[in-house]
Amino acid sequence: MGKGFGPGPFQRLIGLEPPVIAEGRATIRLVLGPDHMNRQDRPHGGLICTLLDCAMGEAVSHRDGRPPFRTLTLNMSTNFIAAARGASITAEGWRTGGGRTTVFAEAVVKDEDGTVLATAQGTFRVKEQ
Repeated sequence: MGKGFGPGPFQRLIGLEPPVIAEGRATIRLVLGPDHMNRQDRPHGGLICTLLDCAMGEAVSHRDGRPPFRTLTLNMSTNFIAAARGASITAEGWRTGGGRTTVFAEAVVKDEDGTVLATAQGTFRVKEQ
């Protein structure tokens, strides 16, 4: 994300907290504010897509205990399931397969109650620094 790793300029602009990284998994939390909402006063779908993309990208960029890889999203498919309740949402992404340069991942966004708001599947290009 951005130059180096962790939250880039856009991620900081929207208020994403730094990701929590475990081998092949990443969790990212966002405290919701008025600027994150759509006309129905729910988190905007583009915001949810951003969390899904960032969680998957962070998950695939960290593997084998090596320094983070650079990632580029090649494809992402999103399924919206429910509207959020509460003051924050959390995305968790994980690597599901792939090879040396093309990697597959999935992610889920949940609200504070654990309700699944959206899921995604993605394909990413990865390369070492």
